Amino acid sequence: GKDVICPPGMPVPTDLPSRGSILHASGDCQPCAWFWRPGSCQNGQDCGHCHLCPEGEIKLRKKQKHSLIRMGLATPKSADGQARKKLSEFQPEEHEQKKITGPISIAVDS
Repeated sequence: GKDVICPPGMPVPTDLPSRGSILHASGDCQPCAWFWRPGSCQNGQDCGHCHLCPEGEIKLRKKQKHSLIRMGLATPKSADGQARKKLSEFQPEEHEQKKITGPISIAVDS
């Protein structure tokens, strides 16, 4: 993820609800997954995630990201290679037709 400009322990500007909200205006923030839940975020102003993003922003960003991936405009990132592994293990469905390249010989019993 992106580094938060305001490091832990440094005072948060008084007009911001959390350290992670510093990047909100640029759109480079990471929404807090706990802020909109009952009980809210327990980290308060010391939270490294944005408390200014509207409810549902995380889900919206995930949908946008998946759309870009489906259109081929983005590639899935994977720290442990899981996406590449799954693609390399892909086997075509049995009902799919396979392209034949080369001559075919058929043995006939007489």
